[in-house]
Amino acid sequence: MRIDVSSIFQEGNRTGYFPSISAAYNYGDLFLPEDSFFSKLNLRAGYGETGNQNVDPYSTYQELETGNNFPFDGSSLDIGLGFGGLVDENLTWETTKQINVGLDFSMMKGRLNLSLDWFNKRTEDLLLEKPVLASNGGGTILTNIGKVKNYGLDFTLNATVIDNTAFRWDSDLTMSYIKNEVMDLGGSDQIVTAAPTGVAGSSNYFLLKVGESIGNFYGYEYLGADENGTAQYGDELGIIGNGTPDFSWGWNNTLNYKNWDLNILTRGVHGYEILNSTLGTIRLATGTNTVPTSAEVLDPDSPTSGTNIINSTRNIENGSFIRLSNLSLGYTISDIKGFADSVKLYLSGQNLLTITDYKGYDPEVSSGGVETSDVTPSYDSGALPNPRTVTFGVNIGF
Repeated sequence: MRIDVSSIFQEGNRTGYFPSISAAYNYGDLFLPEDSFFSKLNLRAGYGETGNQNVDPYSTYQELETGNNFPFDGSSLDIGLGFGGLVDENLTWETTKQINVGLDFSMMKGRLNLSLDWFNKRTEDLLLEKPVLASNGGGTILTNIGKVKNYGLDFTLNATVIDNTAFRWDSDLTMSYIKNEVMDLGGSDQIVTAAPTGVAGSSNYFLLKVGESIGNFYGYEYLGADENGTAQYGDELGIIGNGTPDFSWGWNNTLNYKNWDLNILTRGVHGYEILNSTLGTIRLATGTNTVPTSAEVLDPDSPTSGTNIINSTRNIENGSFIRLSNLSLGYTISDIKGFADSVKLYLSGQNLLTITDYKGYDPEVSSGGVETSDVTPSYDSGALPNPRTVTFGVNIGF
């Protein structure tokens, strides 16, 4: 049992109780002979609960806003404070309940290990912004509302590919497939939401709808330009893409040859779209493009007039990518008499290569803040890209 207390919430709602239990049994002890190809066959099962408190401090306390000035003497304005919006004083922890069942296989005397996991997660009391009727003041209120389920499979393969006196190669492959569905929104069929306050162009670009996945983009279908060069769009708002990936993988390889060591980490994320608000903003309200290197400048079918709607399929792009996340090479000099036990020289690089069709700087960033990252993913409005770094270093062991 884990007990967490958060001062973000008001007294009476600060404590969250999150139990967990797990069990495992090695069936290899029952029927696997000593010389079997399998050295371990393990069945696992578990249940656990975790909490989420990722909201801004003072979100449950009524605030007064500046800028509500008033001429108390009938002529000159005096500085005043006004109503800062509705708050839910009963806001509390968002809770995720997860069941998982897994199988572990160990083969070739431990040189090859395989794990398969099925999981089903249900998140309740979601921390979401709920629209408020105009008759009640309008805007939104942060509250606990709704339920979402996530389910999928995790796969892990660890292998010692080569192991001899001079050379060793270890390889680890992980893959994850996940789907999700909105199960309940507190009586509402759908909620239209926005990126965090302060993000450029953060209009109502996202849709939570019962029976659909989270992370849906909400906007118009872009139909191209008419004979006059005017941008054309569909008449109705709808789901135009989804920013939540459904498949990801990572492949880590470590090679050691005598005093040399090499590490290569490659990752991939697939099955999602990005709303490129940055590019949509550059196109300006006329539907033109201010980037001289853009192919649209030379494309006669590109619009030259009309409304530029950012939340349209014109700015929805495939976000899938493959990335060389880490590449490092080291050389170790052992037993330097009179100085050190070992000296290791290494050269490493991060984010050296990315293969993607995305036109922005980086397909792995989002302008969505921590408090809305699940429901407003893959929204690029001037988001800073992950840096490409190269490092040279020396480790000295005494």
